[in-house]
Amino acid sequence: GGFAARGAAADGATRLGSLLAYKEDSPVVGTPQASLVRTAPTGAFVRVGGETHEVIRSGAEVQRLYVAADVTPDHVNASLDLFRLRMMYSGSAQTTDCLKFGASAADVAAALNGFDALSGGVEVSRSGRGAHGDAFLYSIYFGTGYSGVGVGDVPQLELISSTCNRLWPVGFKQGHKDWGNRQQPGSNFTGLDIGVQTVVQGGVTERQEIALALDGGALSGAYFRLRYGRFTTPCLDWGADGAAVEAALNALPSLTDHKLDVTVDLRPINRDADDPPNHYAGTLLFASNASRFWRRDEFDDHVDRRPRFDGKVFPGDRVRVNGTDGVFTVAEVLYQGLALRLTEDISAKVHFSVDDVELFKVEHAVSVRKSGLGVATLGRTEVQVVADDVYYADANTEGLFKLRVTHEGEFRETACIAYGASAAAVEAAFDALAFDFNNDGVANDAGHVAVAREGDGEGRYGHGYAYVFTFRGPDNTRAASGYGGATSSVLGANAPQIEVVAVGSEAGCQDAAGPEQLLAATATTVHNSTTVELSADVAKFLAPGDRVRIGGAGDAFRLYT
Repeated sequence: GGFAARGAAADGATRLGSLLAYKEDSPVVGTPQASLVRTAPTGAFVRVGGETHEVIRSGAEVQRLYVAADVTPDHVNASLDLFRLRMMYSGSAQTTDCLKFGASAADVAAALNGFDALSGGVEVSRSGRGAHGDAFLYSIYFGTGYSGVGVGDVPQLELISSTCNRLWPVGFKQGHKDWGNRQQPGSNFTGLDIGVQTVVQGGVTERQEIALALDGGALSGAYFRLRYGRFTTPCLDWGADGAAVEAALNALPSLTDHKLDVTVDLRPINRDADDPPNHYAGTLLFASNASRFWRRDEFDDHVDRRPRFDGKVFPGDRVRVNGTDGVFTVAEVLYQGLALRLTEDISAKVHFSVDDVELFKVEHAVSVRKSGLGVATLGRTEVQVVADDVYYADANTEGLFKLRVTHEGEFRETACIAYGASAAAVEAAFDALAFDFNNDGVANDAGHVAVAREGDGEGRYGHGYAYVFTFRGPDNTRAASGYGGATSSVLGANAPQIEVVAVGSEAGCQDAAGPEQLLAATATTVHNSTTVELSADVAKFLAPGDRVRIGGAGDAFRLYT
């Protein structure tokens, strides 16, 4: 973690006093202090770990109210009631009183802070003059109060203009013949364009993880695709870096595109020429003359509420026009908001070169951070077999010990394994247990564990050996037989447990033997008796604690003490 400071210390940075949690190369930082939504809101700059960064999202929602018309604030109509704002939030619907065309930022903030669910949690700033090309832009910040009210995802404000006082038509000033009767028809401002957009979605930043790991071996080349909505990325390489995945996701319109409340006219500009083109091409986009978003003026019954680009699109924004290829950058807004100039030519297909075409703003929606090497965590188990003297096992016998393997609640025991058995022999004994590690119901699970043997039975290794089990999964290289992305349940923390559960003849195996001396005596045994009658005196050769083997017994290799 590290402390965050707003601004730069040299020019008056303020220590925020909050310990942040963050990961290298990740754009997301965490803090337990909700007050940072107020002290470091969207658009602010903070210094974290010695570097300065802009706050893109802070959990608080930002909405924009835009208002423009053919009048300016000094016009008589600027003092007349125009609209109300409504929100359904926390189970109740509340509506402001009517607000004027030239309402100040403080007026709008006071109206919204009067909502029970938002009390004290809204701040508003205003820019512009209210004329086309310089619309009033109210930036509405939610959840900025110290109480945290309104933090997170809030519904978009609804605009209501039908229930306010009747509006004076443009030019309808004192002295007009109907001024005194108060019965004149209501009128919207000529050319009024008003609406609300969500600029920054509130709430937590969603984090999704794509995990890719190999059971073993390596892969290269195109391997996977990602889908969001109805759009899918091209094939991405195994091990693609974060920038490549980020670029692929930010090329999906279903993630990045937001439809705007204005449409464009893509009919060829010089369509009235003697030899008109049959498709649109150029750097200019004009607001539609047949926009579905137009409103009818109540005073003279003609349509004049024509939506424009100002307040919705700004220089530097990236836009996509339905029916065209590519994303284009806005260079400037022209003709009082009726046109956009792009930084490069846009070309539409013939059947899309029509009026009233949808326009989308394209956001950078996803940031991707890559970590890890693309390999699974491999479990390892070591089994040691040691002795206090040199021992050996006859290759024709049953072996010395058994292993019990427990996996996902089921256990199985191997056949007896010889003392000093090779790594291949132990691996074969493990594979013979026939667990269905890839869960395909077929006996094809050999090779999910690799066994290595250490030691040579000499004294420096405790007269024994160590067997190291590495749970690596199957061979998934392209050269492997049956390659196809086989899975394995032995990887990582799910590795099987191995233990030695049987040693020697009492468990059905063979006792470990060592150097033998043949005694000049025979033995007579009685079933189930611990007494052995010898044919000669062997007191000089045997003592209590010695181990003997009796040839011809039911288990000719069992050792007795």
